[in-house]
Amino acid sequence: MPILVVKKHRPLELVLYCSVLSGLIALVVWFWLDTNHWGVIRGQLLSSKKTKTLWEENRKLQDDNLVLQDKVLMLERLTRLDHKTTVELQQEIRNLQDKLYQLSGELEFYEGIMSSSINTKGLNIQGLYVDRTEDPNFFRYKLILTNVGKSDNLIKVSFDMLIEGMHGADSQTLNLDDIALATTQTNEIMFNNFERIEGSFAFPVGFKPIRIVVNLRQKFSNSPVIKRIFEWADLTG
Repeated sequence: MPILVVKKHRPLELVLYCSVLSGLIALVVWFWLDTNHWGVIRGQLLSSKKTKTLWEENRKLQDDNLVLQDKVLMLERLTRLDHKTTVELQQEIRNLQDKLYQLSGELEFYEGIMSSSINTKGLNIQGLYVDRTEDPNFFRYKLILTNVGKSDNLIKVSFDMLIEGMHGADSQTLNLDDIALATTQTNEIMFNNFERIEGSFAFPVGFKPIRIVVNLRQKFSNSPVIKRIFEWADLTG
């Protein structure tokens, strides 16, 4: 005998189930999409933060680089100053050494003059010294006069210097006044015991000197003219 099964018709319950299932599916889908969306936003935020950090670090490095450049420039200036100071000190030392050498030579020169004038009394032409230059016609001279005596009173003297030589086949005598290069050259001086007269002169082209004659006269005195002859070969070697 057949069994009759009677089921209740519940259309609302089916709709409810479908709604709940759709909501769950939508929730899962929304959560999944939302998670990806927030992940992107979070990544952008993190990336932005890293960029800001890197920018700040880069700016700090630029500032540090400027500071280092300033320090390098300062060190370069100090180095240049130290080098310049060193060069100037070295030059000053060389100048002092040259001056010391020159003074030593002058001292020996004067000691030789004074020792040779010990036995010479009164006014005297102690010596004449001629130095060559790069120009074969240009020369410098030193004329040394002494006056050894008991008195240290000033005396006034005048002198002249004549250079005898040959110009071609003819003999010629040149006066220092005519060939001296200094415009302030004076032939009258006053001194007491020692006097050094320095100057320079230039020979005419083709002139060959043989000797120099120096005449010395004491003013306001009846003393005879003092005359000395210096051979050119002896003066210049």
